[in-house]
Amino acid sequence: YAIDIGCEWVLLTNSKEWKLYHISFGKPPQTKLINSWNIISDDLAVLAKRFELVSYKNIKKGGLSRLWEKANVLTAQNILKVVLSEDSIRLIRREIKKATEVTVSPEEIVGAIRHLLNESSIAEMSKIKVSLPVKKQRKRTTTSKSSKGKEEPSTEETLTGES
Repeated sequence: YAIDIGCEWVLLTNSKEWKLYHISFGKPPQTKLINSWNIISDDLAVLAKRFELVSYKNIKKGGLSRLWEKANVLTAQNILKVVLSEDSIRLIRREIKKATEVTVSPEEIVGAIRHLLNESSIAEMSKIKVSLPVKKQRKRTTTSKSSKGKEEPSTEETLTGES
């Protein structure tokens, strides 16, 4: 029905299970499941995030468009393009040489990546610890103008107008 009336987004539910689909209008039109959640079995925090996705405020702010862009970017094909890019292979070669003092060819690296992607290597992949960069939190400071017109950092804010 959604394809017939030209809807880009579809939210299907039976009140227990909720599924959010995106429709791409090509020939033929294609639907892609973007997210799904279950009111009975999912954690309350997860449910809050999922319902936030389909809230009026999020839709007005373009949140669904950003979600679609992110879902489209993180396809297996795009990830493989990046992993198998010349820059990535060069970086992998450099890190292997640094860690082991052994030089390997780009072809050997591509072969090793192909081996990792085989179904029989899934168990091996689960043994590898992935180190992700830690996001730094920014500290906010407030500034106040002194009588000389210079801004001075302040960690306190005056709550009353008394002097």
